[in-house]
Amino acid sequence: MRRILLIAHLLFLLVCPAMASDPVDITLIPGRYEQGSGLAYFGMKVSMDRGWHTYWKAPGEGGLAPELKVTRAENATGMTMLWPAPSIIRSLGDDVSGYENEVVFPLAVPVKTPGEPVDISLSVTVYACSNICVPFKQEISSRNDAGSPPNLKSSEVDRWINRVPMKAGLSSARFELLDANTSELTLDAQTLPVTNYSQLFLDAGPEYVAQPIYGSEGQATTFVVKQPADSNAVKLRDAHVVVVDNGIPREYALSISAAGSLSLSIVVTAFLGGLILNLMPCVLPVLSLKLVSLTKQPESVRRGFAWSALGIWTSFLVLGLAVLILKSTGTAVGWGVQFQSPAFLGVMSIVTGLFAVSMVDGILLYLPGPLSDRAAKLSMGTGASGSFLQGFVATLLATPCSAPFVGTAAGFAFSAPALPLMAIFCAMGLGMALPYAAIALVPGLQRLVPKPGRWMTSFKVILALLMAGMSGYLASLVGATFSVGLSYALLVGLVVVFVGLLRKPVLIGLLSAAVLSYPAWDYLSPKQNLGISPWVKFQPEKIGDLVSEGKTVVVDVTAKWCITCKVNDQTVWNRDDVGLVLKQGNVVAMRGDWTKPDPAIAAYLKTFNRYGLPFNIVYSPAHPRGMLLPELLSKKDILDAVNSGVK
Repeated sequence: MRRILLIAHLLFLLVCPAMASDPVDITLIPGRYEQGSGLAYFGMKVSMDRGWHTYWKAPGEGGLAPELKVTRAENATGMTMLWPAPSIIRSLGDDVSGYENEVVFPLAVPVKTPGEPVDISLSVTVYACSNICVPFKQEISSRNDAGSPPNLKSSEVDRWINRVPMKAGLSSARFELLDANTSELTLDAQTLPVTNYSQLFLDAGPEYVAQPIYGSEGQATTFVVKQPADSNAVKLRDAHVVVVDNGIPREYALSISAAGSLSLSIVVTAFLGGLILNLMPCVLPVLSLKLVSLTKQPESVRRGFAWSALGIWTSFLVLGLAVLILKSTGTAVGWGVQFQSPAFLGVMSIVTGLFAVSMVDGILLYLPGPLSDRAAKLSMGTGASGSFLQGFVATLLATPCSAPFVGTAAGFAFSAPALPLMAIFCAMGLGMALPYAAIALVPGLQRLVPKPGRWMTSFKVILALLMAGMSGYLASLVGATFSVGLSYALLVGLVVVFVGLLRKPVLIGLLSAAVLSYPAWDYLSPKQNLGISPWVKFQPEKIGDLVSEGKTVVVDVTAKWCITCKVNDQTVWNRDDVGLVLKQGNVVAMRGDWTKPDPAIAAYLKTFNRYGLPFNIVYSPAHPRGMLLPELLSKKDILDAVNSGVK
């Protein structure tokens, strides 16, 4: 490859340089001056006549990227050249990556003394081709003054900054040696989180040439990567893929490994994600069942926790198999999307309602004796099958929560081949099951629980109320995803079940009030007036234009079944001071509702390698490619992200 580039370089130099002043013009224009971040932006503008093009940093066969050298820099400590997403151009029989007609390469210059002017001069060589290839050399210079108002030139630089791909995280990639003699590699990009991409570009370093081969929908997209002819081994290490997906450019770092391999770091991440799920509010109702069991005999308690741990781990394996089946049919997959199914919500509402009854020693009156005993054991978790079922329920209720580490692990798993996917789900299951297994395996842990006494009766009632509240919450979601009438019928049915299975009127009243508490609160709570609400409809295609106009765009993708989202609502989004910030004239707050299936939202999340909720990101002129926020938000997260976008 070095020989090919050398020959191409010599051909450039042999062509008459006198043509340089005609078809290509190179200028340096000032962009915005950010005193807060200590950066001054410039733009190296390359204007070309019709039919001419220049090259990206990884140009392809025979091309050369622009070269520049700083000859003078006043009040500057360095410079970083940014690369807008290119296009595929047919040039002299080959497909190359570059730009036609016009391009502005943004230059980020760290300022030595903020507030003082920045002067730079550059010696530039731009290689451009039409039916011939010519090196265009030019000396360019410009000055950027602090406090200068936005103008046409700075806006032009901003537009091209918005075309620089956002660093969207890490994605897995696999290579396979095609032919040991030809030293060619196929890099499988099927695992990239893209949906409707038009072009992909691989940057594997200046010594590699990557030719994309686009498959039809649902097939892998591969890159044939040619490495230096004098290399004896595969040296491809650091590589990035730029994806133009639905018109939005993003850049993914590639974790390159042999086909089917799995790194230890992602397995550890999945394990930690599963472990942290035990602290999420989604799991608390089922965890209350196990807290009640701690008041029973030590040996039976340990056996019950062991069976629950096995149930959790098994349920994660079942989820992994379900994801594989859905992927094979082309169905969109996501973390917690079963909560978009009214059938699932209805069944889980009934199951959690029966659990609530069992916790206050309710009796199934209308079943024959053997069936009644069996159902009671299942609902109370007193036997192996009941504890195993509790593990399943805990997992199913945990999945709408995207805890720290969970989003990363799930993103890798949903985009990985079968074996790595199952390994990730297995590791997550082991992580979530660890506390249960620890109680089962370490006898001393149970001694930390207070001795049985009168406190147990009140304690069980409180935990039963939590479980009944979860049952009513799930029933209300049926109305959000399918039919309000069916939701009301399910709530009435739950109250009837309580009347039939409980013998004490006080318990009937308490559990009925608990099951109706969330629907009543949701119905009676004041709804936001559209005229004063800070939120507008989620329209991702408008984000780039809004940022170009100097706006800060706050994106919140939520769902009514996402409990972590509701925690964020109460602790952050519904606060008056946060609402005032979102209503500022330069801020646009977009909210996407994923309560029901929405292919557009699923595709948007997939571009960030995210498959679960909540999802929050803030775009601004200072961060045109977005600033991702954590799953569990704080007021400081929002205010810092919004304020960092103010020029």
